[in-house]
Amino acid sequence: MTEYDWKTNYQNSDIVEDYDNKRYHHFFGRILNRCDWRAVARALRIVRKGSKLFVPACGTGRFIPKLTEKGYRVIASDISPQMIDYARSKLADCRDIISFEIDDMEKLKYEDKSFDCTLLIRFMHLVEDEEIRVKILKELKRVTKDWLIVTFHHKYTLRCFSRMLRGKKLYGKLSAGEVKRTVKKAGFKLVRIFASNPPFSHNWVLLLKP
Repeated sequence: MTEYDWKTNYQNSDIVEDYDNKRYHHFFGRILNRCDWRAVARALRIVRKGSKLFVPACGTGRFIPKLTEKGYRVIASDISPQMIDYARSKLADCRDIISFEIDDMEKLKYEDKSFDCTLLIRFMHLVEDEEIRVKILKELKRVTKDWLIVTFHHKYTLRCFSRMLRGKKLYGKLSAGEVKRTVKKAGFKLVRIFASNPPFSHNWVLLLKP
């Protein structure tokens, strides 16, 4: 996996259409999905209802209905036109979605402080290069007023431990030190980490203050 796979890999209609089925529609996928949302929901408690929420790398929009149910106004974006088309069709009846946009997180088209909160889920593990991770976070910092909620994949799970014992590389899995260094370089204050179903899930949900 290279640091730029995320810019092209999901511009394939077959991959997009099978995305949810492959990850969230089997037994363990449904469990992990619920655990992920529970951690995200805990982080969102600090974000007032009615806030304008930016959801970059929205993919198929798996959490957007839950966000609008909580009273947030959502602008969603993705670099993949295929993902945006799929999410727009899938969520056509969902209220309080302001718009779906095609955008690149390395250079967003929005003005400074456009959003009360930004929610970046299941993306940072795709970016192997720390400098690019920092660049993306700095750009999200630019467009965000109050809070950034972002997930990182960490290496402190039973599955990762098993892979390490077998000498296999952990793609996209970071140590606590690596996560904190990335956040600090981007100019954020780490407020809290919410774990999603340890020691089985590799998701950490970070609440960051610009």
